[in-house]
Amino acid sequence: MKSGMWFVKEVLMAIYLNPGYKKFQQAIDSEIYVDKTEMIDYLNSIVDTEQRYVSVSRPRRFGKSIAANMLCAYYGKGDSREIFEKKKIAEHENWDRYLNEFDVIRIVMTRFVKRNVTVQDALTKMQINVCRDICKQYPEVDYLDKTDILQTMEDVYAETGARCRAEIRKDCGDGIRSDKEQELSTEVSTL
Repeated sequence: MKSGMWFVKEVLMAIYLNPGYKKFQQAIDSEIYVDKTEMIDYLNSIVDTEQRYVSVSRPRRFGKSIAANMLCAYYGKGDSREIFEKKKIAEHENWDRYLNEFDVIRIVMTRFVKRNVTVQDALTKMQINVCRDICKQYPEVDYLDKTDILQTMEDVYAETGARCRAEIRKDCGDGIRSDKEQELSTEVSTL
């Protein structure tokens, strides 16, 4: 029963804010894993610059999810030092400069695109879920609007100084992108 309680507790933890390192650990533990942690060295070099906005676009099955899981594990608040000190990134000077330094938001948009759901409803649901995680993490903050993701992030930053990195994956899965997914992709790009 104890392990069942642990599982329930873990499921109730934040899903979008600081999702942790378990998915990246699963990739590392897999039979086939290619260490691409050196890309973190480049990303660290642009953290506080005008080039800090990065878009990673690759064809299907080229490791976007693994890269996103790696970045969540590295930058997200938590304790992933043990994982990264054994990877190629650890060979770089100041490799741990931003390790576990930020609140990371990870959103996979295809989780919100469902049949009979409008694009606006999908975006609203996404914002509600992410804002819920943020508000749980920072209950002491006086929020202007707990349903507006950008306002919520600004409120947290203004009151706590906590910095945040967002990763939004607009993945269309294994099929051809539907009209709804295309419309959602356009809407997210404007967020």
